Amino acid sequence: MEYYQPSPSAMPNSSDNVLLLLEGLTVGSSDSSGPSLLVFLFLLLVYLFVVISNLSITVLILLKRSLHQPVYLLYLNLSINDLLGNTTVIPRLLVDLLRPASLRHIHLYSCIVQAFLSHLFNTTAHTILMIMAFDRYMAICSPLRYSAIISIGSIVVTYTKITVVCWTSKNASLNRKALQTCSTHLFSYLLFLCSGFLIIIFHRFPHLVQERMFITVMYHLLPSGLNPLIYGMQSKEIRRSFSELVGKVSSFP
Repeated sequence: MEYYQPSPSAMPNSSDNVLLLLEGLTVGSSDSSGPSLLVFLFLLLVYLFVVISNLSITVLILLKRSLHQPVYLLYLNLSINDLLGNTTVIPRLLVDLLRPASLRHIHLYSCIVQAFLSHLFNTTAHTILMIMAFDRYMAICSPLRYSAIISIGSIVVTYTKITVVCWTSKNASLNRKALQTCSTHLFSYLLFLCSGFLIIIFHRFPHLVQERMFITVMYHLLPSGLNPLIYGMQSKEIRRSFSELVGKVSSFP
């Protein structure tokens, strides 16, 4: 998410002492902190929303035994992954926004760990979304075997098979079920995929450095903030459990 340049103080003969200068996200001129502060507040609010929404889904699924089912465990894993993935990157970015550009240093080992965790977050998110696609395929195309089979399938192959089944069956009830269960997941996956493609596209335009960095930040925050809303609003059981939990909390003296 962030870009690194060797610091003038770096010592190439010893990796233990190497410091890297973060190119980072800069807004406005060097003598004006107003735009940077606005961006800091915006990203902070979005990050807090990501944390609160995903933490709420996590706590809700862990506390409600009725939600201890495969589909909700996938939501749980996605929320935990979104929490950890953003927490490894965004807090450091927020701190650097308040620092002068010349003081944005990071140790080589810390840089490696952050890069590893960022790639792990992306890989895990793709894996969970692929499992969710296969989960929907089993629920729609093979409901009798739904509870006994878990696997990782290709998004394209899975949705192609779902489309073929819906097209050939001419079953209005099945098609309605497919639309209800697949539309939210497909929207979430396309959002995640398109955000990643935008980063690659903007690499073709070297002069749009800040725009590419901002898109990279939103690549972490936007899908993670929308996922709890997408899946929470879709699931009647989650909405009902959340209402019950809010009722219990509000009635607690």
